[in-house]
Amino acid sequence: MERKKSQIMFNFLPNDTFDHAQNGTIGKVTHLDGDEDVNTEDFPMKYILDRVRATMEEWEEKPDFRAGRVNLKSPGDVNYEIFPPVFECSNCDTVNRLEGQDIEGFGKGRTDQGTCKQCGNGLRDHEQQQFVMVCKCGSIEPLWVPENKGCSHQTVKLVRNGSRLQEAEWTCNKCGKVIGDMLDFAPKCPICSDDGSDGETVDKKIKVHSSSTTFYPQTTQFVNVQDENIDLIRENQDYRIRTIVDYLKDKDSTATPKDELEEQAERTLELLDDESKKEELRQKVNQKLDERDKSEEELREFLERNLDSTQLRVISEQLFEYSSTTSDNTFSTSLDELHEEARERVDLRAGQIGKYKEKRDEMNLSDVRLLENFPITSAVFGYTRISPFPEDKVRVNSFTNENGNNEIFVQTTNAEAIMITLNEDKVKQWLIENDIGGEIPDDKFREWLMVQMAPIDRDRTYPYFEEIEGDREVARAVLNLIHTYSHTLVRAIDGLSGYSRNSLSEYTLPFALSFVVYKRSDTDFNLGSMFTLIEDQFSDLMRYVDEECEECIYSPVCEEEENSSCEGCLFLPNISCQHGNRNMSRSTLYGGEFYGDRIEGFLDV
Repeated sequence: MERKKSQIMFNFLPNDTFDHAQNGTIGKVTHLDGDEDVNTEDFPMKYILDRVRATMEEWEEKPDFRAGRVNLKSPGDVNYEIFPPVFECSNCDTVNRLEGQDIEGFGKGRTDQGTCKQCGNGLRDHEQQQFVMVCKCGSIEPLWVPENKGCSHQTVKLVRNGSRLQEAEWTCNKCGKVIGDMLDFAPKCPICSDDGSDGETVDKKIKVHSSSTTFYPQTTQFVNVQDENIDLIRENQDYRIRTIVDYLKDKDSTATPKDELEEQAERTLELLDDESKKEELRQKVNQKLDERDKSEEELREFLERNLDSTQLRVISEQLFEYSSTTSDNTFSTSLDELHEEARERVDLRAGQIGKYKEKRDEMNLSDVRLLENFPITSAVFGYTRISPFPEDKVRVNSFTNENGNNEIFVQTTNAEAIMITLNEDKVKQWLIENDIGGEIPDDKFREWLMVQMAPIDRDRTYPYFEEIEGDREVARAVLNLIHTYSHTLVRAIDGLSGYSRNSLSEYTLPFALSFVVYKRSDTDFNLGSMFTLIEDQFSDLMRYVDEECEECIYSPVCEEEENSSCEGCLFLPNISCQHGNRNMSRSTLYGGEFYGDRIEGFLDV
């Protein structure tokens, strides 16, 4: 079965079920063929595994991804089997479980598909049972059709006594004698029983196969993962520090290598005829270069003194991703650049873009950048059932191939996106006005903030399944602010454009005080473009963030019980939110109660 690759990545993964669009049957994906046009050897295996392990670090029940036992695969054709193989005859209500050749005929144009055991009628696809049994360990099974041993008759039917499936009863299809409740005859979970636990059926849940709770893909995302320098970030400590130093240097400083600067200076000096003047200028140039070297060396010493190797790796990876969004490989344009282009483009008005820049500043942003080909790579490494979170007995299951190796499905797309960067001076002022962080340095704010936000005892900046601990008040405040701003922008785009919040995703870059909102590749509905939205409606978009996103329909419960963040205001679908809809609060933007304290909003600074 052929499907668009982006849909396969999230909707047709192995061990997930689906409704076949053409033949009306329900199927379960058995395996995915690889796309022969994509060379997955171009993907950095070790880097991806490091990021996958970081995503899973809060799980107790998880697979062991070893480099030699993992295959990266770009998804191709979908292979499936008819599942569940249980059919309820519409003629006599008998429930039949088919096997072998009987079930193989369904959906394939064959005439040897099964017949009802009671009346002999041929079974059809619309009579296939929708129900399955799932377990937190990851197993999925069809309803267990019991043998009728309570009387002399053989066939059974399912009598639904109420709205709850668990209240249904198996009865004799002839005399109506009750055989047992729906789950009474279900066998022990095959996976739980094998791992030494009791395998009780109480952990099984009866679900409609298409329910979201039957299958949660576990994913992670990367930016520009196929850059040739990506391995240097993972392996080379000096390159990590170099990446961070380039970001920490003054905003107006140059990142041009020293040897190139020396060559440029020498070419300029050669134009001078006065030797004494030339030597004087050469000394000044060398002095400036020495000062730059000294400043960079001080930054290196600061980083090595205050951050461990894991923190340096996490920070440098993120800043590497941030810099890649403005590299030559990514077409991007800022509001300032649009203002310049407006002089030559008939579809832009310089006065209007000028007002956009004023609105950007009012919203305490330093940069708004349009990305035409945001290079986002998605990696799906496993799945859970019943819950997407690491609750008791919930297990992350990997995808495996015929050789027993784990498979990680990867796909890179060039998405249309908006990147927003907060004004760091305003962030500093916001922290000071709310007395968060104590004494904040005047001239080394970037360095100080980086140390405050560095992850502790984990590889993730944001914990996915829990709130940031209260003793890290600066990290909690700033990370909540960035994440909240990201979700309100998604809401604003949803309210003003053809994009729905279900078709958008976020990617946060908190060490650069930035976030990206991009269109998900598995959604096709599109009435416009990100570029048009910014070029024509940026002021309206920011006005929506400022005025329409402040309130919640569940107030005041949302403020008092949910830290001003719930389904009514900020939550997005799990597949769209990078951080599990945690660590957000409208109070960071608009003011109010924030973890028990009242704070001023960032937009009021």
